[in-house]
Amino acid sequence: MSILQHWSDLPDPRPENQGRPLGVDFAEWAWRHCVKHWTAHDEPWKEEFGAGTVTQLGTADGKVPADPAAVNQVLNVLREQAAESLRRPLVLLLRQRGRASKGLQWLLVLPSGALAVLRGNHSSARWVTCYYLRAAAVEKRRRLRWQITVRRLVRRYVPIQGNPPQCLLPGPDQEISVVKKGTYVERVRSLRFITPANWGFCEELNGIPWRGRLTSWPAAEPSADAPTIRKRRLKKARFHWEEEFDPQS
Repeated sequence: MSILQHWSDLPDPRPENQGRPLGVDFAEWAWRHCVKHWTAHDEPWKEEFGAGTVTQLGTADGKVPADPAAVNQVLNVLREQAAESLRRPLVLLLRQRGRASKGLQWLLVLPSGALAVLRGNHSSARWVTCYYLRAAAVEKRRRLRWQITVRRLVRRYVPIQGNPPQCLLPGPDQEISVVKKGTYVERVRSLRFITPANWGFCEELNGIPWRGRLTSWPAAEPSADAPTIRKRRLKKARFHWEEEFDPQS
């Protein structure tokens, strides 16, 4: 499928690549996957794209809308939020055992509180998906959603170890076992929290434990011209992801 947009000037957050750009491709297949999240009643994408745009996405039957204005609206919002995440940075890198051919996985916590998943190597990546974890989606205050997503990712990927037991920053060579679907265990390696302090780790303490102290993020504050969403009763979720994570990521 075709590439809808190529973002060539996003900042690479890795210290060894300081000042270098990160190229990201957003393909049509990624759009088809993401649109089910954007139009889900239990994910607050209307606050980001606008109610009219989300309604238009819902009538396109999963395809890319013919109206280029709607496409640009969505991709421009995602591009800016990805740039904010990379600049802060609030990025987690990892490799999944048995999926070496798919490359390095990038997990970006967006200012909206959504989680974006990219895959790639070196200086380029491709957009895979973006969605809200359920715990973040039900939070009414936009400025708190990203903090919930951060805590969920730490809970998922950081093992409890040491004496006394606590969440310690994993080493680069440490393999982490992540339980999925109750019994299936996924193993990840090369786990790397870019700028651990932004994730709530205390680098000045032995073992670099997680303390959950997160500083404010101006980009996460709702803007004055953000669309006002009429309150409504949430419908039953149409999708269910094991442990809240999209299985396609």
